[in-house]
Amino acid sequence: LSASHQPRPAVLDLLTRLGAKRVVHLCDPALEAADSFGLGMALATTLRHLRADVAFAGSAGDTHGLGLVPAAVAHHWNANILSGVEEADWDSAAGELLTATRAGGKRLRLAWKPPVVLTVFAPKAAEGELPTASAETPVETLDLAKLALKPNQLDFGYDGHSSTGPATGRSEAMNSIDELVTCWLSPVKPR
Repeated sequence: LSASHQPRPAVLDLLTRLGAKRVVHLCDPALEAADSFGLGMALATTLRHLRADVAFAGSAGDTHGLGLVPAAVAHHWNANILSGVEEADWDSAAGELLTATRAGGKRLRLAWKPPVVLTVFAPKAAEGELPTASAETPVETLDLAKLALKPNQLDFGYDGHSSTGPATGRSEAMNSIDELVTCWLSPVKPR
């Protein structure tokens, strides 16, 4: 699953060459202006639409490398999140995802009931080329209208049932983590 205002970002070609069984691209002009929280809402809505159990995300997850998009997806999808996953296996008998990660210098094995968002690190260049599939997978394209989302719903603070921040009525650029925390802790303004 990818999302962009661009109809065919480079990541789609990579996913189709790697042999993904299903490639879905959420494409809408409104995504160009969406912040991390709005993008997280759009991706979470898409995951519900696709009836997904697990979402894998890059460790950076957004253009600023802050890792906010995977957390926003988990928030809006009402899912658990685990960062830095090294391995993941599905246990069909238990209906759980078995994962391995590191914390405190120890390797941890954890089991998760879906839904769950896992962040993974990009493969290191030393690991060599990734294998490619013999046939490319077609790309399914969705837009906000197909998900019954309106562009204004991607604005920070729209989902009143679980929003983590004030409903500002527009997206705001934050220049630092301190500024973001101050915004989050400010009183919620009525719409």
